[in-house]
Amino acid sequence: MQKRNLVFMSGMFVALTFIMCWVSAYAAEFTANMAMSREQGFNLNGIIFVKGKMFRMETVVDGEKVVFIENRETGEGLTLNVSQKKFVEYSGFSHIEKMNEELLNAYDKKKLGKGTVNGYKCDKYIYTDGSRTVAELWVSKKLGWFIKRIVYAKNSKSVSELKDIHEQRIDDALFMIPPGYAKVAPSGSVEKPQDQIKGEKEVGAPDRARQEQVPAKTEGILQEPAIAKKSADTYASDFDSLIESAVFLHKKGNRLGTVKKLKEALLVIWDKVPFTVSNVRLVNDIKDYVPRTNNIYRNGETIYITCQIFGYKMKKIGEMYNISIKTDMSLLDEKGRVLIDRKNYSNFDNKSNIPNTDFTVNLNYTFTDASKGIYDLKTVIYDANSGKSAQFTKKIEIITEQNK
Repeated sequence: MQKRNLVFMSGMFVALTFIMCWVSAYAAEFTANMAMSREQGFNLNGIIFVKGKMFRMETVVDGEKVVFIENRETGEGLTLNVSQKKFVEYSGFSHIEKMNEELLNAYDKKKLGKGTVNGYKCDKYIYTDGSRTVAELWVSKKLGWFIKRIVYAKNSKSVSELKDIHEQRIDDALFMIPPGYAKVAPSGSVEKPQDQIKGEKEVGAPDRARQEQVPAKTEGILQEPAIAKKSADTYASDFDSLIESAVFLHKKGNRLGTVKKLKEALLVIWDKVPFTVSNVRLVNDIKDYVPRTNNIYRNGETIYITCQIFGYKMKKIGEMYNISIKTDMSLLDEKGRVLIDRKNYSNFDNKSNIPNTDFTVNLNYTFTDASKGIYDLKTVIYDANSGKSAQFTKKIEIITEQNK
């Protein structure tokens, strides 16, 4: 995996500047998840913080957390690499916004009506160049920002969308340079991978003489958490970013936002969780789930078992998420001989319009002809959507007496 230097990352900053030209110069205070994708495969997801003319985006590039900050009035900007604690300073981006604004003015703009996108009332606009549609925008007057934007190229399109929007007070410190960061002069090059350097000075890499420490006056400003280099797996980087966002929202007192971020983080790694049966218990019934004090049953008495499962696959069908669980049951004597073996003993299907990571399996078994003795009651649980399985065994004792 190649590491990108700050100058390369700042090229992405120019792309963000193009995105921001579609919104008003001064917006409300809010934070949101921004997802950007192109049909060619380029995707960029991050968390944005907006306060008037100030804009900040936190994202992950090649497994490293990167922060973009811009003053949209002056065109000055910063690109920060959090793990390396370095930043590049840029100015003069205002002319790019001006060029973008002139470009937009060259197209025909038409308001198509109103609609609601991700909970916000929006005005929908379309930009055309003759008979060709150039862009579609859904703009929130309340936020002074687009909620969704589609830009059409000749053979492709790109989509940008804000989700999980929270209107709240944004700390000014988020738009300042954290203490302890070294300023790097622009070099215009891309770093070599670490395994190719071997003591050789990287081409275009800034040496110590070209770095300057951030002045002491920045001490006390919000310190970005240092992050170790991530795995190449995208899910790991996304998970870390969401956890950091949850911590940030928790410190700000936004409990609902914290829970939402934690749930998002859970869903990011859910497919990596092994299919597992947990918290298996004998209970008196499946109404109150009172734990059973022993494992002794009369002949013909119903045996109730409850358990939780993790790591199952949620198959999306239309707008619904489907969970499909099946079980087998077998009863073995003390010598391990199989006395009863039933396939597809029970089926559990659940459909929900949101992903559900809490799933309980309630089982009940009744043996009317079992002889007095000690048995192993084995249950195999299958995830029909993934083909994975897990199992557990409970030791039970059957007696013929009426009272235990």
